[in-house]
Order: sequence, then structure tokens, then C-alpha cells
Amino acid sequence: MAAEAEDTGGGAPVGAVSGGAHPARMPARAVTAGCGAALLVAAALVVAVFSALGTIELQDREAFPGIHDNVAPVVVIMLGVAALLLGAAAVVAWRGLRTGGRVAVALFVLPVLLLIGWRVYAVAPMLHCWDHPRMAQQDDGSYRCYDG
Repeated sequence: MAAEAEDTGGGAPVGAVSGGAHPARMPARAVTAGCGAALLVAAALVVAVFSALGTIELQDREAFPGIHDNVAPVVVIMLGVAALLLGAAAVVAWRGLRTGGRVAVALFVLPVLLLIGWRVYAVAPMLHCWDHPRMAQQDDGSYRCYDG
């Protein structure tokens, strides 16, 4: 049931807003951009968390001693995907939102970006074993590569 605006006899009807949009309503494009950016940030967070879970065995020598499968290449690819998702969220926010929405998206992007940076820092010592299927952490914190 739509309420009809009264016609006062001249100009725009009472209650009508020039431009056709109600000033308190957010445009559909901004809602779509905000939801899209939020979904992209959430997807990046999920990928980054799963990349952290993939290297727990390799990093905790006391809890998981011995030789383990080398998942460092997969983790690097996952972190790259997470970074691309954050970049896409930033582009969507920049193109579809105003300043307040951009700041809100940035407040969610920054912690995920810090998580990705922390994971890159943690995985970096493992990268020299890129071509080897197995690896183990040594007493000094370095990683030794194994072919079998």
C-alpha cells in the first residue's frame, strides 16, 4: 500500500524529494557495494585463517615433532588469494561507497591484512623447501628439507 503525496497545486507534491530518492535511504548501489565488500573481507579472513591452520604442525616442534608434508607453497597461494580478495573489497568500497563506508571497510580490511602479513612472516623461513615434498623444523628454528 503506497502512500500518495498530496498535490499543493504548484511544483512538486508535498513529501516528494527532488531527484527521486529519499534522503535517509541509502542507494541500492551503496548497499550492494557494502555487502559485496563485507563478503569479500569475510572470504579473505576465512582463507587467511585456513592458511594459518595449515602450518600449525610445521611451526610447533614440541607438539608435533618429526617430518611433515610441505604445505608452504599451498599456504603462500592461499595468502595471495586472501590478499587479492582484500584488494577486491577495497576496490568495491572505493567505487561504491562514500567516505564513511570506505572507512568502515578499511577498519575491517586492516586486521585481515595484518593477519596475512603475520602469516607471510611465519611462512618465509619455509620457502627454501618449495621443491621438496617434506620438511621438519630444527632446534634452531630453521627448516630442513627432505625428498622422501
